[in-house]
Amino acid sequence: MLRGARLAAVLGLATTASLGLAGCGQSGRSEAESACHHVTTALRLYAQAGYAQAGPGASPAAANHDRAAAQGQLRTAAPLAALAATKSTQWQALATSLGEVGHVPTSRILPSVAQQCRAVATNTPPPPAPATT
Repeated sequence: MLRGARLAAVLGLATTASLGLAGCGQSGRSEAESACHHVTTALRLYAQAGYAQAGPGASPAAANHDRAAAQGQLRTAAPLAALAATKSTQWQALATSLGEVGHVPTSRILPSVAQQCRAVATNTPPPPAPATT
């Protein structure tokens, strides 16, 4: 009886370990896609902010709200991109660019992450991250 319980425990541990290791081979694509979903939302919000600032019935308060929401979306995307980069170096540029959120103006980050997310969407290798100064 004890021998059967021990065997079951060893088999359970081996199964758990193999499932954990199976996750190590993932490409990080799903995390990159999730990050890019937030980037797409940020792009939409940032465009809305420009319209709210200069469009008919301009509202600086609405523009500020949209810009803050866009930056929040980019902050949400950053750890997802970082997780993707831990699984595959092909997501390193996206993670690096999103890592600059809060340090570099959103208007300077959005063009590069938009380009990198287009590469994710089309399943092509992402371009290198542009140098930020």
